[in-house]
Parts: sequence; structure tokens; C-alpha cells
Amino acid sequence: MNRLLQLIDGKTVAVVGNGPVDKDVSAEVDACDVVIRFNHMYRYGEGTTGKKISIICQTFTSSYMRADDRHNAEVLRQKPEVFIVKRRNNYHPWCHGYYGPDIRVNDLIDHFHEWCNCTTGGEVVCYLAKYADNSTFKVFGFPSGKAWEDYIATDAKHYQQIAPLERKAVDEAIVELAKKQVVRPACGIPRRIVVPVKRNSSGRPGKNRELLMPLLKKLESLPYQISLVGDDSELLYTAEQAYPMKVLPFHTPALRAGNTEDVTKVIRDWRDATGYSGDMALVQCTSPDLTADWVELCFDEARYSSLVATAVELDFKCNAIYKADFGGVWTPFNGAFGPASEARQNLPVCCRITGAVEVFHTDALDFPSFWSYGPMQPVFVDSAKDID
Repeated sequence: MNRLLQLIDGKTVAVVGNGPVDKDVSAEVDACDVVIRFNHMYRYGEGTTGKKISIICQTFTSSYMRADDRHNAEVLRQKPEVFIVKRRNNYHPWCHGYYGPDIRVNDLIDHFHEWCNCTTGGEVVCYLAKYADNSTFKVFGFPSGKAWEDYIATDAKHYQQIAPLERKAVDEAIVELAKKQVVRPACGIPRRIVVPVKRNSSGRPGKNRELLMPLLKKLESLPYQISLVGDDSELLYTAEQAYPMKVLPFHTPALRAGNTEDVTKVIRDWRDATGYSGDMALVQCTSPDLTADWVELCFDEARYSSLVATAVELDFKCNAIYKADFGGVWTPFNGAFGPASEARQNLPVCCRITGAVEVFHTDALDFPSFWSYGPMQPVFVDSAKDID
């Protein structure tokens, strides 16, 4: 289950397309637990489909970015979560300029690939009909007949070739959605702490044996289970015995000394093996100044950002970094900052992630690196100390 399905699990859900409705359904829409809308909701101002906005399913296009933003204030007030469902190449950090820093944007494009040739609304309705299994749905704004034909002839004319197949698929999906019911309590979005633990480290052998138990002591007060993922079966067993109601050990030989593979793959293997889906805090043993508050602060900030990490502001010029290259020749690490002689006042404010805590939904593990899930929101802490 991904984050979108978790947000609607156990809920009554209104799916409001951008097509016309033949009567005012505002009361019915706003009475639902969750209201899903699409793109810039260009009929929202007509006042016939209510005001509530819980989720926006989004395709970033040039026409969208040029659209009248008269609903922007209401979106900013309600702070719905945004799910990108098509055209990843059009998604760029500047897209957040429309929504602002307090609205979380999630990339679930790969989950919708089966219907990628359809319109945004058609794609989502078909997806929900296939995968949502614990929600009650009401669908509005997906008319057939002349209203659909006019839409395909104008705003959606680039979907004309797929239009007959999409119409059939959407009509069938709406019928399926009408049959669905809440059949069990809502699952919500759980939270879990995940700590990678190597038996040996190429940087400092045995450091996790020294640092894990003090870390667990710090995390003991938090109301979250802790999954330890690593190759040190003895240490995992010791931790489990010390915190039997708190620690869930997961043994994997993949996390071993000398293995430079991205930790994303190791944690992805853990996710797939355990079936856990939800928000997770990846916490490293190697930050001796870490406090439980750091974890809570990162979890709280995840309401607004799909990727959160502890960080410190750089106390040196970001264009003063050089790297060893070409057999020992030192060259600028990032030419985008300009030459090292550029005045500090002209440089962007930069931060460095500390590696102590990173929070994201397990959906981020579908990417080669979880850092590719979206822009990072820093939680500034007072120490960047790392033992390695």
C-alpha cells in the first residue's frame, strides 16, 4: 500500500473531476472524509462541488503553470497533499512555487503507469477502482455524452486518440467504485524508526557495537517501533532482548563492511521482506549528539515535505569546495556556484545534511536513491558530528 491509498483507507472519498455537474452537490462532497481533486480545479469557483480539498492529483504541464491561480489562496489555506501521477520530466522544484513550502508533494508516477495515456482524472479513477479496497466512493464531474466530447475537442484534444478507450475504462471504473465499501478500520500512516547496523565498518571497525545501545536508550521514550537492519546477528539479538517490545531485528548479509552499495537498496529489501508501508525515520548510530527530539521534529516536518533530514548551515563559501580529479588535479566541485572569488553575499544559502535522521515514506524506496523522491526540507540541528 502506498501513501495515497493509506490516506483514503477506511474513509468516505469524493472524487471530483473537472467536468460539469448537473446539480449542486456541495453538501455531499464536503461531508466526505477525503475529497480528491485534479490539477488546477478550473470549475472549483463555480461553487457546485463544495470547498473541501484533501488531495490534489497533479500533472505538471505548461498550460497548468499558466492557469488562473484564483484558487491558490484556498489551496494554501487547506494544505492538501499533492500527488504527481504523470509526466515526471515536467516536475521541477520550481513547481513548488505554486503550492508554497507547506504543502507536501509526492511522486507516485510509476504506480499509475498502466493508464499513463489517459487524462489525469481518468488515470486516477481507473487506479482507484483497481487498487483501493477499503473506501466508500462518490464520483462527480466525469460526465459522458456531449460534455465529454466537448472536453476532448478542446482542453483535452491531445487525448483524442485514446478517448474512446478511456471513456469505456472510466465508465467501468466508476461502476466499480460505486460498489466499494469500508470493510475494516482505517490503517492510517504508521511511523517506524529504522537503524542500519553493520557488524564491521571500513571507517571505524566495531563502532556500531559501541554506539547502538546508547542510541536505543535515547530512542526508548519515543512511541515508535524500531527496526534494526544489519548483518550482526549477535548485536541484533542483544538489542531485541534489551527492548523486547520495541526492537524488531532484521538480519541481512547485504549490509556488511566494505559494501558501498546505496543504503536505499538495503532498506528496500527490508521493506519488501516485511511488508511495512508508512513513514520511516532512517536513524544512524554514528551521530553521538542525536536526541529523540530530532526524530520527532523530522516526523512533524514530514507533514509538509516528502523528504526531511537533519542538517546544518554551511559556515564556509559553497563555491570554495574543490575535488581531487584527473590523477590529483584539484578542480571546482560544482561550477554552478561560480568561481571561488564570487562574493559570499551573492551565493545561495546552503546546508549540509548530517546523516543523523532522514524521514520519508517507504514509497521513496522505489527510486534508485530515496534522495530522488523530492526536494529535501532541512531540520537544522546544532551538531554535525559523525563517528566514522
